[in-house]
Amino acid sequence: MAMLAPILQLKTLTNKSLILFDLLNIDNLNDFINKYGYDIPRISILFLAIISLSLFVFYRFISLNHELKQNYYEKYKERESTKKEYHLYFLFIGYAIIISELIFEIMSLRSKTVLVSNLLIGVTITLFYYLFKKFSFLYNKIYYIFIGLFLVYFSYVSYHIVTLKDTVIPSIGFLIFLFFSYNVIKPVRFYYCFIGATVLFLISIFAFQIIPIKAAIILINFSIIIIVINQIRHIILMNVKDKLRFTNEIVQKGNSLIVACNKRGECLYCSDSIETILGYTPEEVMGMEYWRLTEDAEFVGQKYFEEHDEDKLYTRKLKCKNGDYKYIQWKDKRLETDLIIGVGQDITEQYIIRDQFQNLIQTASDLIFEMDNKGHFTFVNNFALKTLNYRESDVIGKHYTFYISKKYQNIAADFYENLENIQLDFPIIELPLLKKNGQEVWVSQKVIVRKNEFGKIIGFSGIARDITTQKTAEQQKNLQLEKKIKYTEIIKRLTTTDFTIFKNANESIAYILNETAINNDICGTTYWSYKPEEIRCKLGCSKDPSFKIDLKAVIKRIDFPVYFEAIENKTQIIVSDVLSKYETSEFSHDYLDQTGVRSLIDSAVYVNGQLYGILCFESKTERKWDTDDAYFSKTIADIISLGIATHKRLKQQKKLKDKTRLLAAVAKCTENFLSNESVDDMFNLTFQTIGKASRADRMTYYEKDNEGLFVGRFLWTLEKGTETKVLETKFTEGECSEIIKNINNSSYFQAKTKDLDDSVLKKYYIQKNILCMVLLPIYENDHIKGFLGLSNCTSEKKLSKDQLLILQTLANNISNFLERTRNQQRVIESEQRFKLIVNNIPGTAYLSKFDQNASKVYLNDTIEALTGYSKEEFLKNKISFLDLIHPIQKAKIINQQMMSIRKGKSIHSKYQIKRKSGEYIWIEEYADVIKNDEIIEYVGGIYFELDKSQQFLSNINSSFESENLVKKFDTF
Repeated sequence: MAMLAPILQLKTLTNKSLILFDLLNIDNLNDFINKYGYDIPRISILFLAIISLSLFVFYRFISLNHELKQNYYEKYKERESTKKEYHLYFLFIGYAIIISELIFEIMSLRSKTVLVSNLLIGVTITLFYYLFKKFSFLYNKIYYIFIGLFLVYFSYVSYHIVTLKDTVIPSIGFLIFLFFSYNVIKPVRFYYCFIGATVLFLISIFAFQIIPIKAAIILINFSIIIIVINQIRHIILMNVKDKLRFTNEIVQKGNSLIVACNKRGECLYCSDSIETILGYTPEEVMGMEYWRLTEDAEFVGQKYFEEHDEDKLYTRKLKCKNGDYKYIQWKDKRLETDLIIGVGQDITEQYIIRDQFQNLIQTASDLIFEMDNKGHFTFVNNFALKTLNYRESDVIGKHYTFYISKKYQNIAADFYENLENIQLDFPIIELPLLKKNGQEVWVSQKVIVRKNEFGKIIGFSGIARDITTQKTAEQQKNLQLEKKIKYTEIIKRLTTTDFTIFKNANESIAYILNETAINNDICGTTYWSYKPEEIRCKLGCSKDPSFKIDLKAVIKRIDFPVYFEAIENKTQIIVSDVLSKYETSEFSHDYLDQTGVRSLIDSAVYVNGQLYGILCFESKTERKWDTDDAYFSKTIADIISLGIATHKRLKQQKKLKDKTRLLAAVAKCTENFLSNESVDDMFNLTFQTIGKASRADRMTYYEKDNEGLFVGRFLWTLEKGTETKVLETKFTEGECSEIIKNINNSSYFQAKTKDLDDSVLKKYYIQKNILCMVLLPIYENDHIKGFLGLSNCTSEKKLSKDQLLILQTLANNISNFLERTRNQQRVIESEQRFKLIVNNIPGTAYLSKFDQNASKVYLNDTIEALTGYSKEEFLKNKISFLDLIHPIQKAKIINQQMMSIRKGKSIHSKYQIKRKSGEYIWIEEYADVIKNDEIIEYVGGIYFELDKSQQFLSNINSSFESENLVKKFDTF
């Protein structure tokens, strides 16, 4: 019977289930009531209670589901979530117990009703739900209360398993409670304790057969299945929790800030990362506090919700709790009709870096820009706008060619087209950009190509540097180089010019000025001759027809003392503005307006170390002269100096040539003077030679006669040659007074006929067509004996001082020649008289050099009779007369004679000499010295043989006569 009890219970349950099935499928309630005999009022009340409670529970489910859907984004702590869960358990378990018991009661599923007790339990549990809502202190203890009530009710169900053996409801409730114990009992260690107690309970009822064995085995089997299922749920839940924990760590503690807001802007959720990012706790920013605390100035409330764009990224500047500000970049996602989830990234550092980079770009001293692939500007930094004087609106969207000079636009276009094939090393290009006012700004530009992931060009980024200064300097350098090359070519051409091909220095200077002016950008070049009291404009040249050069201009020292002092003390005066420079401050506006000069370089021209002239470079506009201009001017001045010096040298060479020719003629004449003793021949040769050498037209010689008149003795003309005749014209000393007066002062007379005083002499020169003349005195015994005259009839030629000195030498030589001729005549006469005397003297006359051997220069023929040696042997120094003196007497005699010479006395000695035959004879010697400029050159005297001399001396009156003879010989 015990074995059949469960079967009977199952059958009873099955029958009751059939009753419920019939109730649901009947057409007439009366038939059901008649069939089963139920109490209609009681069943109706219970049925209505079940329907009402079911509808209420269903409503609570719907409202709770809606509430959870609306607030699923609310953040709760794990413990708060557990409390809410347990709170709901109280509500629904209480209602479930009540409804179940009512159903059990209607169906009479229990043999013994426990409706009242179970309804009390269900109502009590439901009341706890409302008490927890009312009293927070109870709500805070809800976990412990629920676990306690759960364990009590589970014990109560377990008790019913033992006491109500005829029904399966307690067993089903036991299994249900066991299944949900995993969800209810937390933490898991408490669950394991509960499972252990449950296992002990099941083992006990099986071991002690408190309930039927089969029922115990079924209960144990189903319990094991439920425990295994819960363990599997635990394992799965742990994995899910790990994943959720990992996700939560990412969300709550990651670098992203997650905020959920409704359409009014109220903050409903905020991740824990806000504390590390902004310093606030999530609780502090709930509701509208988020916007108040972060001071988001761009918050617009519901308007943003209505205009939300999910693809848009935006950045907000938010205030931190410590007062700092951070930049958060947001990406929003709309999840519900009134909910937006915002994910923010802290980009403060990137923003600062970007801001720094932006500031760097905007404050950079380079032109930085970006263009799209069509060449339209999308960005230009402030420096570029400032450099080109544009506003940003003037540039953005415009094509780059709008800002490049036309002649460089094709170059720029080619440059940008070729960039597509370049990968890394982008080239640099130099271009002139146009400012707003049209001026050019040269830049050195480097451009890189921006491409998308498909390699297609999407734009260009470039940086350019203003190189206007460098470019200007380079252009200036090129201009300077061109100017230097031009100056160098001019200088080279001028320095290699042979100035000897020009007739005079003025032609050379004119050529230099012309070359300088035509091949240069100087308005005018002029040359001024210098004198201490004034400078005069001599030559000038200009390729500018409007530039006037006054060749008659004169600047006097008395009017311009400062300028004269400056040019005399400086090699150059460089003036960019003549009115602002001290050296040129004396030039008046009238003078400058007349000449048109505003800038100048004046370079002194020195010849032989003396200021000779001034080279002037002049400009009609204010011009800043540089060192190249100054150097060029100085070089041209030196070249002019060279040209002048060349012509001076040529002139000197010509003079030297004339002088040399004249000197050669004088030398020839002098040689003629030495070899010629004829005055007529001398004058004939001299006139022909000197006349041609001096290029004179006439030469004359006037000589004073015994009456004191100057009479023409010789005349030479270029056409006829020399005439030796007495000219008809005679001049008295009075008529020649002008000539004699000048000769006494300067030893010569040179004049032009037109400058002579009116006199007979001037009329004579005019009559003879003589334009100029030179007269040189011929002296005799320091008195003017005559005049040597040279004259020109074709030009007023003026001889140089050197030529005059040479002619003076010629005149002196002529004077000496005439004097020598007269002296020679006298000597010849004296010699004739001397020979007549010497040949009649019984002694031997001699003339010896004053040397060690007393070398004989002259001996008469009696020497051979005296010594036995021929005259030639003594004259050729084959034998010395000193060697003939007796050896005993020789030294004494020589000493006595030298003593007499030193004392200035005549020599008188007696001694023996040895003849050629070996015989010694006594001789007596009378001699005296002959001096030249107080230097003894010769000794002259007479040897007498004493035997013969006694007879001769008896005929003369003592030794006085002998000394006179020596003196006569001396004169010879």
